[in-house]
Amino acid sequence: GGKGLLSELEKTLCDRGLLDKVTIEHTSCQKCCGSAPNCVLQLGKKKYKNIHPDAIASLLESHLT
Repeated sequence: GGKGLLSELEKTLCDRGLLDKVTIEHTSCQKCCGSAPNCVLQLGKKKYKNIHPDAIASLLESHLT
């Protein structure tokens, strides 16, 4: 499911013109198989886990504006 999550995230960010303002890093095992696929968003020192790509875009819009 990680590849699907990545595609959805990239599409959502692209639709909002945010793709060039973020860095997407692939990680190794996060030891959270029970809640896979996983995505961690870090804005400054705050981390958000297990959030939907639409929520990520909204958080980024709030953070970047």
